[in-house]
Amino acid sequence: MSIAAVPLSVPASRTGSPASRFFAFGEFVLRPERQLLLNRGIQVRIGGRALDLLTALVERPGELVDKQVLVSRAWPTTFVDAANLKVNMGSLRRALGESHTTPRYIATVVGRGYRFIAPVRASGFQAISSADGDPATAVRIAGLMDEIEAIRQELQQIKDGSFHAAPERFDNNPGLPA
Repeated sequence: MSIAAVPLSVPASRTGSPASRFFAFGEFVLRPERQLLLNRGIQVRIGGRALDLLTALVERPGELVDKQVLVSRAWPTTFVDAANLKVNMGSLRRALGESHTTPRYIATVVGRGYRFIAPVRASGFQAISSADGDPATAVRIAGLMDEIEAIRQELQQIKDGSFHAAPERFDNNPGLPA
């Protein structure tokens, strides 16, 4: 079975400044315009097509991305066999340390496409990395965004009077009274 490439445009509002955008998920940071995937600040060796597929998925986290759309991103001017997509998705999953039995990042929607299932933080990477030029620092800062958001939500609940502390959140903090 062959799949034809279909042009895809990504809305500017979803991408931010092309030179500075990044996507962080789990222990990874993806900088699409630099063709760079980092795992805890260390570059992951991955092919250009797999990076194109990953970019298409993280740009639309949680959404089903149709096979045609993925093919058009990785092979914009070429007709390819459906097996090419499958092989490159397998390569991408290996690079992310994925397991077929318990996917953490990419879910297959059989016969339709793929869905990026991990939370994704997208932002201007340039502002984070310019502080000291260390990609590992950018990964640590990006990883703190989830914790900051959780604290912000708890503060809002306290303000609204609807906060109920989960005991396990404080069990391991020796600085707080039991």
